[in-house]
Amino acid sequence: MRFRNLVDSVDKTFLILFSRARRDLGGEHVKNAWQRAINKLAGYVALLAIVLVASAFLLVHLFVRAGSPPIEKGTGQGAAIVIFMIGYIILYRRYRGLSELPPALQPDESAAQTRYLFWVRVIVFGSFLMTLIIALIVGLEGS
Repeated sequence: MRFRNLVDSVDKTFLILFSRARRDLGGEHVKNAWQRAINKLAGYVALLAIVLVASAFLLVHLFVRAGSPPIEKGTGQGAAIVIFMIGYIILYRRYRGLSELPPALQPDESAAQTRYLFWVRVIVFGSFLMTLIIALIVGLEGS
């Protein structure tokens, strides 16, 4: 049930981004608008992939404690890149049909859609910043 809600949220976010890009670029530039929307959504996925990997490494660090050999940065970077690439491929395949047959475009974005996208950004960027702050505190504590 929760996974379905997550998928619905990602779908809703993409459709809002796609509609916004179509309005910005004009109705005849559907493929460019689609690419812009998929890239923005992929950026959100990238930040969440970084949060996921950094959180996992922070948990490992907290349980293994300082004094053990540092976790390789390359491993974390590689894991984040793999998660991002898999996420991008899934998003691309899921939404590529919309570039050929786009949904009807509303003339204006509703206030509810604007609020929704605002909260998506707050959650994504907030979790990213929170992870950075926690990582900084844990790193300074270990120094």
